[in-house]
Amino acid sequence: MKSIEDRLRDTFRADAETVRPGTLRGLPERRTRPARRAARHHAWRQAVIPMAAAGAVIVILLGATVAVPRLFPGNNTPAIASGPLPPFYLGSRDGTDLEVNDAATGQIVAQVPQPRNGAVLWIATGTGRLTFLVAFVDQQEQQKCTGRLWLYRLRLTPAGQPLPMSLVATTTLHGLLTAMSQDGQVLAIVSNWCSPSPSTSLTVLNQSTHQMRHWTAAKPHEVPSLSGDGSVLTYVTGSGISVLPTSAADGSLASRGRIVAPARKFGPGTVADHPRLAANNTMYFATHHGGNGWELRAYNLTTGRTRLLKDLPGSPLGIVSDPSGRYLLLRYSLAAALPRHGGGPAARLVRLDTTTGKITRLAAHASGMDQFTGEAVLAW
Repeated sequence: MKSIEDRLRDTFRADAETVRPGTLRGLPERRTRPARRAARHHAWRQAVIPMAAAGAVIVILLGATVAVPRLFPGNNTPAIASGPLPPFYLGSRDGTDLEVNDAATGQIVAQVPQPRNGAVLWIATGTGRLTFLVAFVDQQEQQKCTGRLWLYRLRLTPAGQPLPMSLVATTTLHGLLTAMSQDGQVLAIVSNWCSPSPSTSLTVLNQSTHQMRHWTAAKPHEVPSLSGDGSVLTYVTGSGISVLPTSAADGSLASRGRIVAPARKFGPGTVADHPRLAANNTMYFATHHGGNGWELRAYNLTTGRTRLLKDLPGSPLGIVSDPSGRYLLLRYSLAAALPRHGGGPAARLVRLDTTTGKITRLAAHASGMDQFTGEAVLAW
C-alpha cells in the first residue's frame, strides 16, 4: 500500500498531465471560438482543474482517515454496548448469604440456599439473563490458598426465584481463584497470595483442554480479571493496568503482558486499578489521586482509546459489568460516612448505564452493601 504522501504526489502528477496541450483536443468544427467564449472556457478550465485535484486529495485523505485508526490505535471511539437491563443480579457480602436482587432497584427478591455445608461462595458470573455460575471453596482450605473448588450452575425463574443448583465441575486449586470465563471453563488463579513472598504466580487453567499457563511477577495490587471468553487477562501493577492473552507462553508478566493504561497518563500520583473486562471489548477501570473522589474510565481493546465516563465521590471498591457491557454495578466507599458495625466507612452501590451516563442508586439494604467494606461477590 502506498503512503499518503506517494498517493498525493501521484494524484497531482496525474492532474498536471491533463493540462498538456496534447490532451486538450476540441471538436474540429469548434476549434475557432469567439474570443470572449474562449476566455470564459479557459477561465472555467483553470478553475475546475485545481478543484478536481483538491477533490482527489480530499478523497485520499478521507480514505486515509478510515485506514489510519488500524495503524494508529486511539482514533476510534469505544464500541457502544446495547441491550436491555438484566432483570437480576446476585449479591453476597460474606459468602454465606447469596441473594437475588432486582437490578432496577436493588431490592432483595430471594435468598439462595447454600449447596454445600462448610463451603463459602467465592466468585460468581452471569451466563445469561437468568443463569449464573457460582464457585464455592472449602472455608478452612481457602485460608491456606489451596483446596477443592465446586462450580455450580444457578438458574432463576422469570420472577427471580432460584431453582435447585446443578454441579458443573470440581477441581483442586493451588492458589486463590480470582476470575473465570462466562462458561466457567477458564479460571484465573493467583498462587502464593497468602505467603510472605514478594512474588506471586499467576495461572490460567482451561478445564476443557486441561491446559495451564503460568506467569510470575511481583504481587499484583488487585485480583486479575478475565474476558468473557477467557482469552484475555487484565491485571494491575505499580505502573498501571496491563493485559495479557491467556494463550501467551509461560514466563514473566513483565515480558508477556502489555501496559494499556499507564497510571502516569492520568497525572502525577494517579493510581489506576479495579479493571473489569466486559463483553463489548471494553475494559472499565478506576483512576484516583488519593483524595475523596475517583474517575470511572473505559478502555477499548480494539482502538486503544480511553475515555472518561464518570466522576464519582469516595474511593473505588469494585466494578462489575453485565453480560452486554452496557450496565455496571459500582461500589465505592464514602469517606465522610460513619463506620458501620465497626468495619470502616460505609459503601455505596449504584448502577450506571454507560450509554447515557445515568447513575441509579440501589436500595440501601441490597445485600447489605451499604454496610460492607470488604470484598463482595456481585454478578449480573
